[in-house]
Amino acid sequence: MSTGHENTTVIDGCETLPALFRKRVADLGPKVAIREKDFGIWNEYSWADYGEQARLAGLGLKALGLERGDVCSVASEVNKEWLFADLAVICMGAVTNGVYPTDAPNQVEYLINDSGSRFYFAEDEEQLDKVLEVRERTPTLEKIVIFDMEGLRVLDDPMCMSFDALQDLGRAYGEKHPEVWDGEIDKARAGDLMILTYTSGTTGPPKGAMISQANMLFMMATVQSCYGMYPTDEQLGFLPLAHVAGRMFYTFAPIESGCVVNLVESPETIVHDQQEVSPTIHFAVPRVWEKQFSTVQIKLKEGTALG
Repeated sequence: MSTGHENTTVIDGCETLPALFRKRVADLGPKVAIREKDFGIWNEYSWADYGEQARLAGLGLKALGLERGDVCSVASEVNKEWLFADLAVICMGAVTNGVYPTDAPNQVEYLINDSGSRFYFAEDEEQLDKVLEVRERTPTLEKIVIFDMEGLRVLDDPMCMSFDALQDLGRAYGEKHPEVWDGEIDKARAGDLMILTYTSGTTGPPKGAMISQANMLFMMATVQSCYGMYPTDEQLGFLPLAHVAGRMFYTFAPIESGCVVNLVESPETIVHDQQEVSPTIHFAVPRVWEKQFSTVQIKLKEGTALG
């Protein structure tokens, strides 16, 4: 699927995100790309890890029949699996659509049908329950992939599989077809549709904005010209990845700059995680700044001269 854009932005010799991602993985291999906090511990993932996780997931999707231009939806809080799935889909020439984890089942149904999603990534049991509730009314949906199988170990549903199982499938597929990953990346063109990002729907049904490879590379170059990110920079990742701002700062801009993204443990730990990370670049929407300002004001009023 192509959006028909002719003007292209070139970043480090690359006209598409898959090509740029492959280059970053090759150039920055052992350098830390992602940290994720889990049970109070910051776990590190290198660019080599990032590339391999995306490759295995992408080849797993290919083994399941993914075609270029197919839409894959992702419903999850901010986590490394969101990033791995996103790059897997994009590098296979397919389209990623973000679903807010707070969306109700009827909203999930609408987004799947409007986007024509064939594959659906669900974070956990909560997100899985929503899509299972509406799957009889989503005729394009073929497979559901689950990131976190806690509480679902006995799940026996032919439509569902774990993210680990998807990657195992990709590993086996890659052994038989070692040329596919690079081959699909080489097929990418600047006009290819890359992601869908839906409007809020406050004035009518949500509409999917169609963002091409060329659109995204232009936005990445614009962000870089404004913020000047570098490989030494650290970011704190907490905004929803279904929102284009979160995707830009935690997924796409780091692929240009090589900076590190630190994914918070939960929305409740943002302030504490921020103190631990000491981010050099900290992007947030106005509501986040308002909440942080309010927190500071309350503590100042409650405090005394002695602390």
